[in-house]
Amino acid sequence: MLPTPFPLGPFLVEADGKLSFRAPQNRAVFSYLWRGRRFNAVLASGEISLAAAIGRVPSSADGRASRRLAVLNLVRALPRVMPPGLAVRLLPDHRVDILLHRALDWPANTGALITPLVQFSLAVAPYFDLFDEANATA
Repeated sequence: MLPTPFPLGPFLVEADGKLSFRAPQNRAVFSYLWRGRRFNAVLASGEISLAAAIGRVPSSADGRASRRLAVLNLVRALPRVMPPGLAVRLLPDHRVDILLHRALDWPANTGALITPLVQFSLAVAPYFDLFDEANATA
């Protein structure tokens, strides 16, 4: 018989399956791949932050200046067409990420933790297609 709650990595697992952190300042960081893109997640008490690398701004070298301009225009337009809650970020390495921060009821069961991951993955899928069409994949 396991003690209740029992430790599992940085978490404590309650008898009803809900997870909480062993220490309030703890957080969990993990990543996964979907459709060839990396997704990063940070779980802290009461919030999950998600980022997906949807593409990269191409270099202007080797005659690719027109592709670069097209992708930069796409990055500028994204905030106007994205649903509330999603944000776009252009990183110094020219990677383009889409971000989401969502509050969670805490402690949470695994279903409540997986649901935002699936919803976010599906929400960013159209932006993968836009970047693929602009030939600016990650």
